[in-house]
Amino acid sequence: MSEKKYIDQEVEKTFRSIDGIESAQTDDFFYSRLRTRMDRRYSDGRAKTDRTFAYSMAATFLLILLNMISLTLFPDGWADTAQQEDVAADLIYEYDLYDLSYYENLEDKQP
Repeated sequence: MSEKKYIDQEVEKTFRSIDGIESAQTDDFFYSRLRTRMDRRYSDGRAKTDRTFAYSMAATFLLILLNMISLTLFPDGWADTAQQEDVAADLIYEYDLYDLSYYENLEDKQP
């Protein structure tokens, strides 16, 4: 038997088994309970969405406010290049960015 005939037989068998299926029996109040549950879920989800939107708007407002404050406190920004170099040197010293021995130890441990 060819594969196409086998597939056709399986499909026909499946259709015959589906024909014998009856719809499920429910009580009289099933659909009203389902509708209530769906409405409750929708209303709760909407409240969460509204709160999330309010929190995001508050965070955005706070961020804009902090940016405006920083612009008024430091209108010229970092005008002194020497000060920038000092800060960069301090960061390099504090984080040991020139110490490469850590990476050498890792290479030695690899097989």
